[in-house]
Amino acid sequence: MVVVGPLGFGMEHEEVKAALGGRWNGGGQRTVDGWRWTPYHDCHVSAVYDQGNHLVAVQADATGGPFVRLDDVEPIGRAPSGARVEILGLAARWGAGATTNRSGNPQIAAWSVSMITGQEWGWLPEGHVGRKDTVITSALFTAPGVTDDTAASGRPARPAIALSDPRARIRANGRMHGCREHSMDTKEAGPFGNGTSTDAGDAAARAWTAASRTLPAPGTYVEGPPLSVDWVDHVDTDPVRALEMLVLGWYPAEDAPPDPDAPADDILALLPKALAAFHRLARVRPALYRFCHPILLHPRHVTRRDGGRLVFAVENQGCADWSIPWPPQGGPEDVDPPVRLTEDPCDDDDPETVLEAEPLSRFLLQFTLKQASGIAPFNAWTCVMPTERLEPLRSSLRPVPLRPYMPAYGGHLFYAAPGLLASISADENHADAAFGTRHRETLAPLKAYDFPWSRFDAQPS
Repeated sequence: MVVVGPLGFGMEHEEVKAALGGRWNGGGQRTVDGWRWTPYHDCHVSAVYDQGNHLVAVQADATGGPFVRLDDVEPIGRAPSGARVEILGLAARWGAGATTNRSGNPQIAAWSVSMITGQEWGWLPEGHVGRKDTVITSALFTAPGVTDDTAASGRPARPAIALSDPRARIRANGRMHGCREHSMDTKEAGPFGNGTSTDAGDAAARAWTAASRTLPAPGTYVEGPPLSVDWVDHVDTDPVRALEMLVLGWYPAEDAPPDPDAPADDILALLPKALAAFHRLARVRPALYRFCHPILLHPRHVTRRDGGRLVFAVENQGCADWSIPWPPQGGPEDVDPPVRLTEDPCDDDDPETVLEAEPLSRFLLQFTLKQASGIAPFNAWTCVMPTERLEPLRSSLRPVPLRPYMPAYGGHLFYAAPGLLASISADENHADAAFGTRHRETLAPLKAYDFPWSRFDAQPS
């Protein structure tokens, strides 16, 4: 395989952009070793370039972009189990191997064609939006030589999961692969682990397990009235109080037993006030432990080149985590410590860290707002929209007085209206916006703006 539609392996960025009609909205990421992942949002295509800026892989998000067919097999939108027989038959006809990388093991060599799955959401028989099947959503095509061994290609083999997103490092068998150990006095680590990266990886795996638990059935909780915006009044003066009001007003109580893995009071007493408050809230609102990017049920102490850190949250594919300085140093920062995002914490001897814009108490508020606005019972999403089209909407939304969340990755600002939360990332030209609500009718006024919606959970027809 040397071509994917109009794209040829070996092309440079400008050639790829021209082949896609000159459309590129900016953005992308570069790995430590010089590989670059570049999204072309309008075309729903992402390209991977090697150190020499040559195209070596193409990922097509075929649910909203180009049509994907492998010979006579149309795999997109189907459950993997349903497409498996046809894909195996196709591989047999081509004389190719076919296998399944269920755990995303990065030690498995890349393949020429990889099918990538995602969670499907839609209307359930009970009349609300929920999780449905896991389906094949995109395809990753990899150039010859990248998938071959070093002797044949002159390049190191690259894992397919890293090509689909160079940040991704998926766990396998309940443990982070490739974690480099940094020894630490176990006594100093105390109740927060033995101070090693592997121990932190195991804690992350347990958090992923908790986050993937089945959502409660509608009959096991009672939806309350729409969330007011009163909590915004407390963001500047008491962010922990604002978080409590937001969580208790947004997430319903559930008829469920306490999580047996949740931290006990003696552990919470050792944590900063804001983080302890988050875990106490999770006792009465278990949804806090089902975030897409989970909070660790038990924070873990690790040693990095910048000193001791307490990891308290992880990105859902293990390619980043969030931490605070640890142990406490007895200074004023201990009350509300700064938060750092660490990229590739297990695959890099000297991982890159980024200081988040807000201290822990306000960061946890940002973290919760991002989850609540992006993944709710009812959502409306729009992307790559001219920024000026948002202006009429801003008058009906109340800004949440927080600095941009994750400024290195879009810099989201948050807004609130009765029963509605919004996350908006915008520059001078384009804006992405996500709206979330727990009451479907709250989305109805947004129809008047005629945005290019990629998802809009209106009333079922």
